[in-house]
Amino acid sequence: MLSVGLQTTAGDLRAMAGSGRRLGRLLLANFVLVPAVGVLLARIFVPDPATATAILLLACTPGGPGALNYSFYIKGAATFAGGSALLLCFLAVFVSPLLLQIVLAGDVALIVPYTRLGWVFAAFFLLPFAAGMALFRL
Repeated sequence: MLSVGLQTTAGDLRAMAGSGRRLGRLLLANFVLVPAVGVLLARIFVPDPATATAILLLACTPGGPGALNYSFYIKGAATFAGGSALLLCFLAVFVSPLLLQIVLAGDVALIVPYTRLGWVFAAFFLLPFAAGMALFRL
């Protein structure tokens, strides 16, 4: 996230926020389409309940910095990828528990440590990104 911040300006973030269609497709894909495909795959092709649950967990929790590794190969994609990673990780904290309540069996107790997740998000995503932007401005 530091390296993405080193390439990002406040204008880049404003442009990303203004690209409503692109953001809408991003959110639709990550919070609707991928979970739906995950549910279909888990229900149809996976007989083992533990494996099906693992697939559902992965399908319903978008975000993460893994995709950032490939964003630097496309000119101008790093800013959108970094902003998307921030947005998806933040929203996943709130949306994923709701998705998981819907797709997991009713007897599964879902406990979300919101405070701890907030600290992890700040330490590994928000602060490095902001530090990179500050260094870039200097």
